[in-house]
Amino acid sequence: DFVLYNNGLVLRELSDRTGALIDVSGERDTPRRLSDRIVTISGQAEQKEGACRGIVERLRRLQDLQDPKEVGFFVVIVPASSVP
Repeated sequence: DFVLYNNGLVLRELSDRTGALIDVSGERDTPRRLSDRIVTISGQAEQKEGACRGIVERLRRLQDLQDPKEVGFFVVIVPASSVP
């Protein structure tokens, strides 16, 4: 689980690099029927985009996906609010 790997070091480095705030849900914050964590990304549009791109790139590397056309997982992103 790369989100929790090394006490969240991967996401802290991504947050530092992009300027976005990245928050990961705790076990009590996630519905029991979900085995995954909920990641909330906050900041300016370009910061959030960079953080999201970094997370997706990391997930693709973990699944050893080289070709951008290869589908290895499905990500649903629902913004808390839209940015004009």
